[in-house]
Amino acid sequence: LLELFPARIRLSAVALSYNLGYGVTGGLTPFVITWIYSMTHNIYLSTLLWSTVVPVIMASWYLLKGPETLGVRIWAEFVAEKFAKKTVTLPATTPIREVVSALVNAGSKYAVLTGSVIGIFGTRSLIRALASGAGLHEPAEKYAARVPCIEADHPVTEVFVALEQYNVRAVPVCRGGQPIGIVEARELVNEALALRGALKKKVAFRFSVADTAPKELITATPEMKLKDAIELMAKNDIGFLPVVEGGKLVGVLSESDILKLVGKGAFDPNVVLETVINRSPVVISRSATLREAAELMVKHNIRHLPVVEDGKVVAVVSVKDIVKAIG
Repeated sequence: LLELFPARIRLSAVALSYNLGYGVTGGLTPFVITWIYSMTHNIYLSTLLWSTVVPVIMASWYLLKGPETLGVRIWAEFVAEKFAKKTVTLPATTPIREVVSALVNAGSKYAVLTGSVIGIFGTRSLIRALASGAGLHEPAEKYAARVPCIEADHPVTEVFVALEQYNVRAVPVCRGGQPIGIVEARELVNEALALRGALKKKVAFRFSVADTAPKELITATPEMKLKDAIELMAKNDIGFLPVVEGGKLVGVLSESDILKLVGKGAFDPNVVLETVINRSPVVISRSATLREAAELMVKHNIRHLPVVEDGKVVAVVSVKDIVKAIG
């Protein structure tokens, strides 16, 4: 019976069939046996026909005509290809500047670099490259994450393993050794769906953003040079930096902002932050609930929110923090 249903609905389908079998078949047993007895006038034959002969006929039909799943993976329907999305694919020797420009034009955060070894170059790769003093003319492969390409027909569980084993946020998917797309960690956990789910959960009303946000707060100042801010982000492995002056939030800098600067040819490591930061960030009060935070993130399509109290930034809450808090 299990083999009749795809894995994604197997539990529900078997439960439904099981209960229908007991409810309908079992419930009709007295009526059917009585009906057969009215024609045969033999209580033993009537009972055997319904309780033995009919099930044997059904089992024989399934044995001969039912689908054979021997050798078929139970999660075959959840192959990596179903979760993959198209992205930028370039030779590994492509300069960083050109890779970033292609990412900005495509509206993507990750590029697959092909060569002797397949690698992933994303926003965090760019931050690490710039923090190390890399020139934008250098090949992107020097700073890409080396990740094995998951074959398109392999189960998506292999993607989970690769994400954890190589500590990356995206994994390439290939067919016949050629990249066809990537699977992002955030897509697998479906952050957008999780945020919308948070709007309906009671726990989202009970906890405030202050309860969820990390206690350590890393900030920058408007006078700080862009290269120093990038080094700070790389050192702490973060992609979002509140910029404060006298404790007051004056703007934010994200890895996406840096990606756009490089892609548009406007990157200058020696400029001060006050000239490049986003001065109108979406913020949230320290006493706001997780539900309010989730609503803002969904509405503005953002992943980080500075948490403020009396105009001063006290924390930063992310999608990851909310998803973790609501379980």
